[in-house]
Amino acid sequence: MTTLYLFRHGLTKEASLHLYCGKTDVPLSAKGIELLNQQKKNMPVLSGFSFYTSGMIRANMTIQILYPEVSYICEPALKEIDFGIFECHSYEELKNNYSYQMWISGSNELNVCPGGESNLQMKERVICFIKKLLCGDEDKRIAIFTHGGPITALMQYFFPHENKNFYDWQCDFGGGYKIQLDKKNSSYTKLQFNRTV
Repeated sequence: MTTLYLFRHGLTKEASLHLYCGKTDVPLSAKGIELLNQQKKNMPVLSGFSFYTSGMIRANMTIQILYPEVSYICEPALKEIDFGIFECHSYEELKNNYSYQMWISGSNELNVCPGGESNLQMKERVICFIKKLLCGDEDKRIAIFTHGGPITALMQYFFPHENKNFYDWQCDFGGGYKIQLDKKNSSYTKLQFNRTV
């Protein structure tokens, strides 16, 4: 059985302000660092695991705080969706923008952010990477530090029969999922950590 952990990066200033932040390479906020430091003692022991991040500052900072002794591989396919011209803007700033109205209406999967990518394009690159990573018959132990979009894409890929949408699969900053992958019966556990806010 393969064990896969998916961790979402810690809180950023942009997330606190409800800004679209995908390709913009921002660090964790002071609050995000504080919250991750609080949950360090509750993190699972991951001996014998291979570690991957999206290579973005916020993902790298998260693994460096939670698992400071491990080495990791940066994998660009694990980056968040590219929001194009909507990067670092809020709904309030964009709601009267025609291009934005066209993007959020219709198909949430297929509509491409002007200058960016669609949700489907992001999913395809993330799933292509995970298929290569998991190929072969041997059991593996893998921990991935990435973003909300890629985590949702992977949960929908592994558990399509649950018919959950993006919001159903969302996890807290610093949270994630533990997945047990088996040919007959795969399962998952949502990771939530007690924290003082």
